[in-house]
Amino acid sequence: MKPAVLLSGLAALTATSFLVIERTDTAAKVYRADVSSATNILGSAWDVNAASPTASTPALESLANPATQGVAVVSKSLVADLSTLPNIPNKIEGIALARGDVLVIANDNDFGLVDTATFDASGRLSNDTRVKSQLIYIQLENPVK
Repeated sequence: MKPAVLLSGLAALTATSFLVIERTDTAAKVYRADVSSATNILGSAWDVNAASPTASTPALESLANPATQGVAVVSKSLVADLSTLPNIPNKIEGIALARGDVLVIANDNDFGLVDTATFDASGRLSNDTRVKSQLIYIQLENPVK
């Protein structure tokens, strides 16, 4: 089974463009996304809590081409593939742009918790993951504008 891709961080660049982290637990990519030519689905058939797909309004994420339903998707371009960089921790969940050519990312260490947490007599976590939270500065080859 293919791991789910999560959107875990955004940083606004303009009123219509953002830096977006798309990640799994072990890999992450940063994209520049632009919503200026995407369809605003607010108030449409797709803007319903717990909407049930129908023949006339199928689930957008299931469509090979949402344009067949009159929906233009967000455009995006790759800024950085973090899996190609050394010493990048897992679970990248924060992003900022320090300046046009310096990206800052942060990982989530889940407070060191594991699914089977155990505690010592003092109430301290005894099987901490030992993963440290980090801020990592990345020099970009091409500045983000």
